[in-house]
Amino acid sequence: MWERVAATRMIVTEPAGAVIWRAPFGDTTRWERLGVAGTDSVTLPRVRHYRLKLELPGYRTMRILASSRSTFRLDAVDSPHPGMVHVSDGEAPARLPGLDQLPSVRLGDFLIGRHEVTNREYRAFVLAGGYSDAKYWTEPFRRARRPLWRADAMALLVDRTGRPGPASWEGGDVPRGEEDLPVGGISWYEAAAYARWAGMALPTAYHWSRAADMALGYAIVPGSNLDGKGPRPGSTTVGTSAFGAFDMAGNVREWIENADADGKRYIFGGGWTDPVYSFNDAYARDPFDGERMSAFLFTPKRGTPPYQVVVHFPGDQNFAVRSMTEMASGNAVDFLVRSGRAVLYPVYKGVGDRSDSLLSSIPSGSIAYRDHVIMWGKDLRRALDFAESRPELDVSRTAYFGVSWGGLMGGLMPAIEPRIGAVVLFVAGLRMQRPRPEADPFNYLGRVQQPTLMRNATNDDYFPVETSQKPFFRRLGTRPSDKRYVLYEGGHVLPRTQLITESLAWLDKYLGPVR
Repeated sequence: MWERVAATRMIVTEPAGAVIWRAPFGDTTRWERLGVAGTDSVTLPRVRHYRLKLELPGYRTMRILASSRSTFRLDAVDSPHPGMVHVSDGEAPARLPGLDQLPSVRLGDFLIGRHEVTNREYRAFVLAGGYSDAKYWTEPFRRARRPLWRADAMALLVDRTGRPGPASWEGGDVPRGEEDLPVGGISWYEAAAYARWAGMALPTAYHWSRAADMALGYAIVPGSNLDGKGPRPGSTTVGTSAFGAFDMAGNVREWIENADADGKRYIFGGGWTDPVYSFNDAYARDPFDGERMSAFLFTPKRGTPPYQVVVHFPGDQNFAVRSMTEMASGNAVDFLVRSGRAVLYPVYKGVGDRSDSLLSSIPSGSIAYRDHVIMWGKDLRRALDFAESRPELDVSRTAYFGVSWGGLMGGLMPAIEPRIGAVVLFVAGLRMQRPRPEADPFNYLGRVQQPTLMRNATNDDYFPVETSQKPFFRRLGTRPSDKRYVLYEGGHVLPRTQLITESLAWLDKYLGPVR
């Protein structure tokens, strides 16, 4: 039986003489000494779910995921770039779907980062004036296939407060406690500029594929941070490649040097919010795209596609949750799906896995709040762009369903999204706190012209009747015959039975009955 479960191999190192250690796949605290490279034949399991460690005095320790390779080159401790791992020469096929038709190429030896660039490392680039030094920004700026002047492009590469830096930062600096997390929310241009500043370059698709060793995905992905709850510090997962590079699967996505035919740049590996198959997925994004959003799509079991679409904007309680599953299950949209309609629920900036410093929907005069309102509008529109790509959805029959916070935003979102054909608001009105004019629903209500059903309660402390609800409703630009205001007894809640009955009747009237 021994020959069927194990094999004898001779492992060689350059230089020779390294001590060989083995550990189980998921436990790197228990290392077993196997022998000396080039001297001892070692017995190894035929499965590949284990790790090797090669140690030689005067050389950097190499930790790798076991593979079919038997020869390894060790780097001296005083070699340059201690934060990088050595990838040996060899054939590099493009194993990612969509690129697998490309021929293999042979690459020479190269180095790649042991872990993803951290916020702390990226901050050094920012503090060194990296955003203001033109020599690091050599690639012509293009957005949506149109050229941009450098000043116009740099105005887009700012954090939440308008300072130069990643979109996830604030005040030109890393959020406290996140220094050792991988930097996220940066465009391809920022990634390329950082690489030039550091004396390096973004990997090509071939270099990345060779270093990641896609053929070992079955062993790499289970130990990686995919479909997770948040980013993790570099080198803390067990998801290493065969060459010892951490987090090439998951954690945050990695920009690639290459562009597709439309000028979009490839971004590989998948992130912590992505499904597990993302490690083997090749997709390209606009090079200015610094953040990717998620959305829930609930499709009905009854009716005939293409389904009507109800885009959901939730209440304030979503600022208190961090789990995407908890966020989806905590919103009463089930009756909409059961009616035969699809519900599209974007994960808006600031909630769920996209949480940041904004803790509630209460308006303020800050730039940060204004920027969030702008991002919420972009999130909703991007979700509908996605819906248009799905053959089972009919975006020409789309409704907006806003609850509380979404009710307030119901005075703005339909004004900027003409694909919305009907509006249903579940407790809505104006807030006492006033944001900047460009982010104030009060200034957009007159441009909301879609048929609007607004249901509220008499004792709502969020939206008082006389000073909040009625001014909101009166200011709507909808024709009087196509808007309806219903008032119930109670607080910031409504009777579920009436909610269902009136919502579905409104959608039947203005989007048409479900087929």
